[in-house]
Amino acid sequence: MSKQMSKTRHTPGPWVVFVAAEDNAGLSISDVHGIAPIARIPPVYAHGPANARLMAASPDLLAACKAALSSLDNRRRGGLKPDPTFRDWATVEFELKAAVAKAGG
Repeated sequence: MSKQMSKTRHTPGPWVVFVAAEDNAGLSISDVHGIAPIARIPPVYAHGPANARLMAASPDLLAACKAALSSLDNRRRGGLKPDPTFRDWATVEFELKAAVAKAGG
């Protein structure tokens, strides 16, 4: 894995969803201590709660992608063949790298 992929440039996780303190102010995504605000979702959005959960899961999803890429790389270097019933490993690797890059990780 490249050094660029392993460098964190975002607020470290875990992130959590809070109901914003102000009356009817929607949802707030922040670090687990509520100190570093990440995003705020106004209460008018029907998909707001689902979007907030997805945003809060972002650091965990990024870490999972990095771990999967590392595992793929270790298998390749060790000469191990992937399970043939699994999707094409090159496609999986491409998708994981794209997700990591999109997340800025």
